[in-house]
Amino acid sequence: MANESEVMRIRAWLDAFIDSHRTGQEPVDSAIQLKAEHTLNVRREILDIGRSLSLEAEDLGTAEILALLHDVGRFEQFARYRTFSDLRSEDHARLGARILRRAGVLEGWDAASRSLVLFAVEHHNRAYLPAAADSRSLFFLKLLRDADKIDILRVATEYYRGLHRHDAIPMGLPDDPAISESVVQGVLAGAVVKMEEIRTLNDFKLLQMAWVFDVHFPRSFEIIRQRRFLDYIEAALPATEPVREAAAAARRYIEGPHAPQRQFSGDHS
Repeated sequence: MANESEVMRIRAWLDAFIDSHRTGQEPVDSAIQLKAEHTLNVRREILDIGRSLSLEAEDLGTAEILALLHDVGRFEQFARYRTFSDLRSEDHARLGARILRRAGVLEGWDAASRSLVLFAVEHHNRAYLPAAADSRSLFFLKLLRDADKIDILRVATEYYRGLHRHDAIPMGLPDDPAISESVVQGVLAGAVVKMEEIRTLNDFKLLQMAWVFDVHFPRSFEIIRQRRFLDYIEAALPATEPVREAAAAARRYIEGPHAPQRQFSGDHS
């Protein structure tokens, strides 16, 4: 079902959906625009990764649709709650899946294709991959999660570098020197850090650093290295020994033997 005309239809629906959440007032419209730009950037990143894997046209179309739809919940979330914090509002991924069902966006698709899209949208923000999933759904979920992380890292590191100062990005977390020991230990252990553990903006920066432990494809590793996301996050943290150790652990992972090989041998058929 993921042919060019379907991609164009989904894009047109999404544009109208996003526009329906614009109010003509700040800070709502700037937050809506932030996520609209993020959506298009995730689309670009997922196509980049997909092409590096030599995906065929229909699979690239599926990946493109996932990128376009993955954050539909964000627009309604901010309109309702004035925050992008799931903990302070509701899970934007589950909200997004409900919106897609309610709007009938995927009507006319076969059941397997609908299920794949809803599965990816609903699980793209989980700390860990779901244990029970068919290989094709899991493959596309990994693609989406990689592309999503890459662009969030771009947005976050631009914020930390002072290139823009959007109030929605730190999600109301206190910007003080404190760093939770459990968060540092999680990064040192090579573990993905959960949002429930986050107490400060510095914790959130380390959580983003730990995302490298949940990246799946060679091109994703290359992008993270080339764009120096880990360097920028470390520079935005206190220059303490725990921070240096945590950054070194993340850097070893993204640069070392844990990185996937160039060849892709997974079966996503």
